[in-house]
Amino acid sequence: MKTYVVTGVTSGIGLALARAIAHAALRLVVVGRNDARLQAAVDAIGRRERNLELIPILADLGTLAGTRSLAKQLDRLPRIDVLIHNAAILPAHLRLTPDGFEESFATNHLAPFMLNRRLQRRLIASAPSRVVQVSAGLALGASIDLEGDPRGARFESVSTYARTKLWNLLATLELAAELQGSGVTVNAVHPGVVRTRLGEGAPGVPGAEARRGWLSPEAGARGPLHLATAPALARTTGRFFDQTREMAIHLPADVAKAVVERTIEVLGHPRNFDP
Repeated sequence: MKTYVVTGVTSGIGLALARAIAHAALRLVVVGRNDARLQAAVDAIGRRERNLELIPILADLGTLAGTRSLAKQLDRLPRIDVLIHNAAILPAHLRLTPDGFEESFATNHLAPFMLNRRLQRRLIASAPSRVVQVSAGLALGASIDLEGDPRGARFESVSTYARTKLWNLLATLELAAELQGSGVTVNAVHPGVVRTRLGEGAPGVPGAEARRGWLSPEAGARGPLHLATAPALARTTGRFFDQTREMAIHLPADVAKAVVERTIEVLGHPRNFDP
């Protein structure tokens, strides 16, 4: 039974993506951190597809414990054909998680990093399988502070979000290189400038009126859906897409390796990586 996993499904791109995938999947695992909103998403998805095995999982990807718990639950699945990392936040103010990390760094970078590594054996056993990272075009204009970013040094809502997305993009492309030849493809996608709840009320983020001309969540879901399902991309890995169009980017390999090494360092304990 083909199994898809999508994080951050309670609104926006995640919900639109889950509803689109429901047409193709036999088993769909949807992850959210708010119980009421997750159940509302399940109702919205489940009403459309009666033959779908729909599995909701409540998980807080802003904490290491929440991410470890999710990884354990996903590792119990018979297989994972497609793992889509969509969950992301753009906070208005600096806040540290219980683990001491800036919260968007924890959610946008550490959570998918941990999940990819803890689920690596399950993904390889399910091959051909795919990892799809919903990225952001803002990442391409950001710079990284290996020492300061994990704790939120130089915090500013939009630029901090962009830096966390760059950490994540570099680690995603490095993972693709590590898994070359395993049967697991790993790609990232900029979904476009999409009208979602991301960053509502944060300084520097346009308000509702300015967002009227932005893409709908359904339009924003097309890129991730393309990477997750297109037969033509079955062997494509280590690429960055602008919606459905592959985009050439040039990111230094030594910086990607440094990001991975620093991430492993800040995560520390082996239990954050072991299944």
